[in-house]
Amino acid sequence: MNITSLKPAQEKELIKEIDFLKRSLTYVRRLDEIQPKRDELYTQLKEAQSHIDKIKPKLDEYSKKLDAMNKEFEESKNLKENNKEAFEELEQRVQVIKESIAKIFEKKNLVKEEFYHAKFDYEVEQDEIRHIEYLV
Repeated sequence: MNITSLKPAQEKELIKEIDFLKRSLTYVRRLDEIQPKRDELYTQLKEAQSHIDKIKPKLDEYSKKLDAMNKEFEESKNLKENNKEAFEELEQRVQVIKESIAKIFEKKNLVKEEFYHAKFDYEVEQDEIRHIEYLV
């Protein structure tokens, strides 16, 4: 026989609350065990955040430098493309000039050949004239 001044419904509520508190006690003990580790990790997080805050300006500076270098690279790439087009145009002009030079050399060789044939014919003619003069 229970002698209490509480009604049965209130007593059941208190029993439930006691059971809940008993179960919560294990969680509180576990929390007490992990609290130092949590505090340590939180301290490390703050230190890391502080370190990041110190490094961030340098990272931003390096990022700007990298962007500038990428821009220069793109500009040089575009310049190279433009130079390539100009080079190809010059190459075509050089090719036309080479063809003209080749034609001039062909004409030179023909004129040279005609000269040597004319010279040979002249020498033969002079030889005949000397021979005739010798005979006369």
